[in-house]
Amino acid sequence: MREFNVYDVNLKRINCIQTYESAIWEEGYNTLGTCMVEFKGYKEAADKIKSGEWAYLGLSGSESLCQIRSVETHDISTIIRGFQSTKILSERVSTKTFKNINAEEAMRELVSNMVPWENLYLGSKGEYPDIFTHQISDKSVLEYCQTIAQDTDMGFKIKHDKKNKKMIFECYKPKDSGNLVFATRFGNLTTPEISISDLEYKNVAIVAGEVDQQTRIRKEVIVGDTTAKGSKRREIYIDARDIQKEEGETEEQYINKLKSRGIQKLSEQVKIENISCNISSADFGKLYNLGDIATCILDDIGIKLKLRITQYRMTLQNNNENIELSFGKPIYIRRS
Repeated sequence: MREFNVYDVNLKRINCIQTYESAIWEEGYNTLGTCMVEFKGYKEAADKIKSGEWAYLGLSGSESLCQIRSVETHDISTIIRGFQSTKILSERVSTKTFKNINAEEAMRELVSNMVPWENLYLGSKGEYPDIFTHQISDKSVLEYCQTIAQDTDMGFKIKHDKKNKKMIFECYKPKDSGNLVFATRFGNLTTPEISISDLEYKNVAIVAGEVDQQTRIRKEVIVGDTTAKGSKRREIYIDARDIQKEEGETEEQYINKLKSRGIQKLSEQVKIENISCNISSADFGKLYNLGDIATCILDDIGIKLKLRITQYRMTLQNNNENIELSFGKPIYIRRS
């Protein structure tokens, strides 16, 4: 079984436990993962593991720790429970208002302005252009980051720098390499449940922004499949008056914000209401990882999907290891 490593609050490894009954380890792309480990016999585990310490049991490609938040002792066992390291962001709050701002810059600013947490530092900047177009204020730093990241399809993490005994906050958003392909004909994908409907499907968005002060006409942009005609064209109207042109902002920058809102809304108007894709996780943590984009080809119904891997859940019991993957909303869908 995988080693269960324990670190003190200063990230010094203090224990390595190789015997336990079962374990569940989860990590999220822009959600909060959890961990649970059960030990047979309470005395040894209870003496070695304390609430507030850090633990690692993840896959080889994982850089995330879990913070132990409870140690439950029973007659014949000890159960420890914890959360992915990003949980510490829930222990800090902010009253800052963010609106129409670069998503990565907003999250980095929140973490930078926190009352310091031991050994937590900002990592390198990824220079991602994604704009958070909604408004948010008065939340925990974790709630800010989850809302901003989920709105822009970004991920954030606090990774463990073992060599320097640091925790590093970074944003990330892996691009689609096109090399991660799963298909029923390859035998690495199964589709037990599919529900398809185009009842709410839209493919063209007409986005109306603020009123031009000179012409008194609202600014409009059209995005999506603008060449579609006849019955193939499905339009949606989006009221984006909440997106205001900021001081010093160019007309092009403002129009791009309107376009981003339209693209975002169109991504919610997909043809597929529910689809359950099970892909092989044999190479997860080796050839691909959390946040990567998978191409899923459903040969039987002629559908091609682009899905981002947003969470993994590893279960360990009786020397058996099982990994379940979860996905975000389809990024791209094409039906032949």
